[in-house]
Amino acid sequence: MSRTGTSSAKVRSFLDAQHLDPSNLIKPQIMSYGRGRDYSNQNVVVAVKRNTRLALLYGESIYRVFVFNDKDELIRWDVFPIYDGL
Repeated sequence: MSRTGTSSAKVRSFLDAQHLDPSNLIKPQIMSYGRGRDYSNQNVVVAVKRNTRLALLYGESIYRVFVFNDKDELIRWDVFPIYDGL
């Protein structure tokens, strides 16, 4: 699934099977996660595993961002923990 060159449809199918609720292939005007990871104007699919950790004052979700070239081929993927105050 996560090999470079894989199509967005195959990636989304895999993520669906893992119950990660992936987005459609999008090209956001402005989007960034983490420190210095800018996905603006890139073809991406985003998947989220929510509530991977719950604590008294915060929660954690894991965001996966898959980046595709203009030929719909996977070129890289990134994983980010996102913390939310409760």
